[in-house]
Amino acid sequence: MPSAWPCCDECGTCTRMIPPRCTCMDVSPSGCHPACKNCVQTTLGGRDVFWCMLRIENFCKRRCTPARMVS
Repeated sequence: MPSAWPCCDECGTCTRMIPPRCTCMDVSPSGCHPACKNCVQTTLGGRDVFWCMLRIENFCKRRCTPARMVS
């Protein structure tokens, strides 16, 4: 899991506030970041995953993993 948080690779919905408050659609098989105060366990594709259901300011501003380069 990344050490810097919040970060998000797959942005969910955002409010129209400035700055926006967003949800993140990233899931993890090993649990949420310790700073997530609303970690939900769910099943996706037949496997258990964890999803942080917080709406956080600028959640989608920074990626957790580098973007793939398209050649």
